Formats: sequence, C-alpha cells, structure tokens
Amino acid sequence: MVMGAMDEQSEELPAWSLVPFSAFVWSSAFTVMIGTSLVSVAAQAFRSPAEQSLWSARAFAKVLKVTRSNLRITYHPDFDKNRPSVFCQNHVNILDAFTACASIPQPFVGLMLAWHFKIPGYGWMMKATHGIPVHSGENRTQLLCEAARARAAEGLSILTFPEAHRTMDGTVQPFKRGIFFMARDSDLPVVPLAVRGMYEVNRKGSAIIRPGDVDVFVGPQVETTGLDDDGIMDLAARMGTAMRAFVAGDTETVEFR
Repeated sequence: MVMGAMDEQSEELPAWSLVPFSAFVWSSAFTVMIGTSLVSVAAQAFRSPAEQSLWSARAFAKVLKVTRSNLRITYHPDFDKNRPSVFCQNHVNILDAFTACASIPQPFVGLMLAWHFKIPGYGWMMKATHGIPVHSGENRTQLLCEAARARAAEGLSILTFPEAHRTMDGTVQPFKRGIFFMARDSDLPVVPLAVRGMYEVNRKGSAIIRPGDVDVFVGPQVETTGLDDDGIMDLAARMGTAMRAFVAGDTETVEFR
C-alpha cells in the first residue's frame, strides 16, 4: 500500500479502531525512552555530552518510524549543521522531541521546565545529556544564559519551544520572547524548525496516533548578536509569522530571516 493511500484510510478510520496501534506506538516510545535513558546514565562517565546527545537522538528518532508516518525534512541551503544554535520548534504534541531528534543533525540539549527532570526515564536522560532546566526565580535569565554559553562551548545546540505550550488548534501561537533574549545574550543564532502535519498525527488531549505526512523545514541561522530589545522582539514576531505560514501550507512566501 502506498503511503498516500494509507494516510487517507487512517483519516477515515474511527478513533476506536486505532486504539491497538496507538497503544503499540506509545509503549514502543516509552520503551525506547527508558532504555535509552538507562544506557545514557550508565555511559555518561565514558561519553562526552555531544556523544551522549547524538547517540540518544539516533535512538529517539526511531520512534517516528513506529508511527508509520512519512517524515520529509528540508534544510535551507544556508543552514550550518556544525554551528551551535538555538533551535525554535513549534509545539504540537509529546512526539515533538522525537521529531527534533530526527531533524537536527548535530548534538543538542533540551530546554525545559525543571519538573520535567523528575519524570522517570525522560528526566534521567535529560540529566545525562546535560539538558537545561528552567527554574523560577529572579535570576532565571542569567542562569539560562550561563547554561546556554556553557553548552555551546561543548559543541551543543539548544532545542526550545517558543510557544511554551502545545497548540490546541494546530496553529502556531505567538512566540514568547525570552528564548530570543537568551540567544542574544549568549551570542547564539536562532534556527527555525518548522513542523507541518504533526497535529494530524496526534494532538494534545488525545492518545490516538494516525499515520500521516509530516514536513519539517530547518531554516538558516538567524543572527541575534547586536540586536537591541526592539530588534529581538521584531525577530521573534517575524519568525513566528513565518512559521505560522509554513504550518498553514504557504511554502512560497515564507521568509524566516
């Protein structure tokens, strides 16, 4: 069966008929996550953070194949796969991290709320791969910038979700600007990582997985160094608008710079 025909059939199937398949996908995902986390914890004394990241990402990327979705990745010709950057991805569902692992061709760490590090399996791996926890407090921005600079010095990029929360309707929500200020104050460029089609595969509030076509666009590095506060706010707005257009299907007029 060709993938297009499978996608059309999956869209027509009632949710209850996809329960066994969805259960298989989620059990596979958690098995990979916990297994990878245990190996990462055991091997962290023998691997550099960059080696840990690449190994874990390769393992995590396999989960998307289990969903039987067709993942198509396009890289902008000016994207530098060797330059540490802050990746900005639109937030759709809890498969987003797996999508990032399949799409980012360089070692990277995640930026997430501190309580995520307490999740069994997932949190262990975040610690083992030097993820950056976001704590509350007055000096939070300073701590994040120090952590970002330290990760970049180790050759690690940073994955972020500027919307902060998963979309409820499939559209890209306005970007929070803190991540862009962090990038500027850490002398790091930002890279748009736009994902289209993942909302049809799975969405917040549902455990159902529907195989589908997922398109990913990894844009060029966009410089932040030297921008004033107004420039940073403008950059965040422009990148959000461009990503919103891409997700909506506009591939002709999207300009991320």
